[in-house]
Amino acid sequence: MRGLIMIVSMGLALPAWAGTQSYSAYALKEGRFSCQIPKGWSQRREAGLEQKEKAYGVFLTGPRSEDGASTQIELRYYARGNTVFPKAEDFLKANLAPSVIPKKGEKPPVVEKTKVAGLPAKRFTRKSFQYIPPSSMDTKEIPISEEIVLVEAKEGFYTLSYAAPQSLDAKQRPVFQKVLQSFRPAQ
Repeated sequence: MRGLIMIVSMGLALPAWAGTQSYSAYALKEGRFSCQIPKGWSQRREAGLEQKEKAYGVFLTGPRSEDGASTQIELRYYARGNTVFPKAEDFLKANLAPSVIPKKGEKPPVVEKTKVAGLPAKRFTRKSFQYIPPSSMDTKEIPISEEIVLVEAKEGFYTLSYAAPQSLDAKQRPVFQKVLQSFRPAQ
């Protein structure tokens, strides 16, 4: 009985992702970064666009809510001279701007300094909405929780973004934390 209690108490100490989600090693083809990504999530890259923009990454799509909104993780490297956000400050400015359609009580996110893989980073969270179905006049507004981390590098910068329906956030945010903790930039 004592052994069973110890096993149960050890299980309670484990992070939420430890027993439910498995991971696999992932390295961006161009060698820009590596990390652990959740198994079973779909992966998408846009190679032609990446070359044109000089912004490289992978888009991961995971579990959907009952309303059809999906959990997403995006990992990107913006090389020096990229055509999307020439500087890290440009990325922050675009992502911290108020929404086009102001919401009552909307406040700009608070940016926190942190470190990722020993590099200086900035992090912020915000709330947004996804509209399901997206191109319909009769859409449902699904609340979304987001976390965005910008990691500074010698040449360019990295962004690690997470978005999940609020109904799945508590279960899926530990998945993003595992990806973030395992992230290793090439620079």
